[in-house]
Amino acid sequence: MLVLKRISLGVISVIFMLYFALWLLSSSVSTYFLSQQLASQNIKLADDSIIRYNPFISQLTVEKLTLTKENATVLSLQHLTLQLALHKLLFKQLVVQKFTIKSLYLQVAHNNHQLQIAGINLPKRSNKSSLPITEEQPTATENLIKEVLLPQLRITQSQVDLQLNNFKHQIVINNFTLKNIIASQEFVRANLAFDGAIDTANSQLKARLRYKNKQANIDSQFNIAHYPLAKIKPYVTQLTKLNGFISLHVNPVLQFNEDNIIAEISEITLRAEKANLALNHFVIQIPKLTSILNNVNAQISRDIADNIAFSLASINLQTKKPIVFIDNNLTPSLSRTLFIDTFKLGALNTQEGEKSTPFNLIAYSNKYEKIALNGNIKPFAKIPEYQLDGQITEFSLPSISPYLKQAMQLELQSGQLNSNINFSLLGDKIKGNVDLLIKGLETTSADNNEIDLLKDNTMLPLNAALGMLKDGNGNLELSIPLSGSTHDPQFGVRSFISLIAEKAIMSATQSYLIKTFVPYANVVSVALSASDLLLKVRFEPLYYQLKQSKPDEKQHDYLQQLMALLNNKKSLHIKLCAISVPADIGLKSKTPLTKKQQKKLLDLGKKREQALKDYLVENYNIDSARLLFCAPKIDTEEQAKSRIEFSS
Repeated sequence: MLVLKRISLGVISVIFMLYFALWLLSSSVSTYFLSQQLASQNIKLADDSIIRYNPFISQLTVEKLTLTKENATVLSLQHLTLQLALHKLLFKQLVVQKFTIKSLYLQVAHNNHQLQIAGINLPKRSNKSSLPITEEQPTATENLIKEVLLPQLRITQSQVDLQLNNFKHQIVINNFTLKNIIASQEFVRANLAFDGAIDTANSQLKARLRYKNKQANIDSQFNIAHYPLAKIKPYVTQLTKLNGFISLHVNPVLQFNEDNIIAEISEITLRAEKANLALNHFVIQIPKLTSILNNVNAQISRDIADNIAFSLASINLQTKKPIVFIDNNLTPSLSRTLFIDTFKLGALNTQEGEKSTPFNLIAYSNKYEKIALNGNIKPFAKIPEYQLDGQITEFSLPSISPYLKQAMQLELQSGQLNSNINFSLLGDKIKGNVDLLIKGLETTSADNNEIDLLKDNTMLPLNAALGMLKDGNGNLELSIPLSGSTHDPQFGVRSFISLIAEKAIMSATQSYLIKTFVPYANVVSVALSASDLLLKVRFEPLYYQLKQSKPDEKQHDYLQQLMALLNNKKSLHIKLCAISVPADIGLKSKTPLTKKQQKKLLDLGKKREQALKDYLVENYNIDSARLLFCAPKIDTEEQAKSRIEFSS
């Protein structure tokens, strides 16, 4: 008995000594063999790296591990602890009692279908398997382990540098946690939480995974704030410029089974801030925009060709600030703003294709131009159908003059468009009508920004032709039908609402006119034209001080009389035509102007027109539709003064 006891103590002592030796030598041995393996990849292991295994508690500890390749760090790890319960292997369980990683830095690169992790090139995936797969034969791991248990895996204060085809991204991990993991062939459970940053954008992810009876469920929530769009630009090669920020909130619930993949999302919120998109010379600036999608559902069959189902309850689009459209292909560049007051799209469902989906849009461009559209769509019907009704009001025609200037070598001096649209598309068949009301339309030849170079005589035939279509108030009304197919649309003039040969000549006497306009002597004057023996009424200009853009006290008397005239003549529409002079920007008269100087003077004219219209609308309640903008001009003549000229 004593001998047996001594033998047992001896065996235990030997095992203890072996364990102690393994613990003591594990760092040196592991670093030696690891260095040999890494040398084939030209990777060096730092001399102060520590890798130690404690067999007494089955714990692996790694400290100050650093890998370098070509003098660059590809992996560094301040601390790792991995502890297993080896005795649980007797019950075919792999139990990870402790798993923590702190201060990890890792480089990952994927270029030309080659994946590299920590400087190590991983084998490329082969499409062909060298050995046949037999589902009936279980693997050695399946015989050894039936269940994996991991109470918690935690990674903190870490960073992953990711390179995709030479485009760099960065993931900062403040805290990554996997909790309550149970995994077997029949059942899987796990909870995940991530808090950190993706390309400097604060990000959070929470997810709960459940797998049972060959069905998986993932309930998750993801937030990312102020993600830099410049990081997406390399993947959108069509755009010449993309910057700004986007934020996303989404809470998908995913279900996987043998037949389908089902996604249910109660809300998707996408925000864009300070975004700039450019396609060649065309630029879109989005200061702030929010898009909300409600109750999004999608179902994809394993055989995608067999069935794809999609539905959503609604889409809401909101803008806090106007969207700016800039066309730099024009000289000077054209800029327009769009403020979306309302955009709503109703329910869409691929399984209910014959059900109409309503939509509504109310938007404003350049403050007074209003766009109101509504209708119904059936994009998933057997024969897709789209129906649209809408109105465009107070659209300033000089704003599109640069495009006509290129195409027809003419400019729109003034004019305002109002339009009613009724349009339907059934399959490829078009049916509809567009009613146009154009007020105060005047044209001139192109490239006449300077008033002393105006050659209106070149446009007299066109102006005369347009004049024959105007009614007694100088308005042009047309009705244009739409018909045909999308491949061959027909645009025809079905009828003129008004066809007036010419404006009626003035029939009142000179004394009557003078008496009529005496109260407005600062604003209008009456003159007799000797050439055609007609009385002509003209507006006196409103003069501005140099560099002045907004009305001031010196212009009060003039504006008071102008307001009184407009209130007395309710049907009177006037055009505001701003004229700047070189002295507005500190130059002398007759000075040749560069394109940059011309643009500066024309922009000042636009500001004067806009500020005056705002002043009359906000202070005197003048209907904005009665005040029409002209294309600003420049007067380089001696003694010329900055002014706004008016005409009816």
